[in-house]
Amino acid sequence: KDKTLKSRSYDISKFHPSIYQFATDKKLMKILNNIFEEVFFLDYPQIRADDFSNSHALPMHQEIYGQMSTKLLTLWCPLSHVSKKEGTLAIIEGSHKQGLLEHEFRLVKSNKYHSVKKKYIKKRKIKYLKLNPGDAVLFDPYLIHGTKNNLSNKVRWTFVARYNAISGIKY
Repeated sequence: KDKTLKSRSYDISKFHPSIYQFATDKKLMKILNNIFEEVFFLDYPQIRADDFSNSHALPMHQEIYGQMSTKLLTLWCPLSHVSKKEGTLAIIEGSHKQGLLEHEFRLVKSNKYHSVKKKYIKKRKIKYLKLNPGDAVLFDPYLIHGTKNNLSNKVRWTFVARYNAISGIKY
């Protein structure tokens, strides 16, 4: 119930050893090694805790923007049941095939956050994923995705990790 801790949980969770251990599970590493077929690194896995009081929707965006590598995969794993009401992951199927799209910045709860320009979303159907605890979504950096506000009285717990291929690093 501590508002400060809750708001900082996403930032500090990335330093917890058990979360790193979860993000480097042997089965998951085997899948990622088969996909990347090269050296990759883990960019701080994190746990999000969003409830009605601190929830914020992330606008539809591509994960590629602002990342270290142009070759990456994002793992989004709910630790509690999620649906549209709990602010689940929203995606536009097939959008990753368009490559990098123009982005702009939008204000989200007094923070600027990048999003794809609205012209790329207008006529596209947004799909809201209904997932159970432990389900996992592993997606391409060009997939247009976002989240909705959590409108339920439950905390939405999610695990997020990004895996970056060394060959995609620009510097």
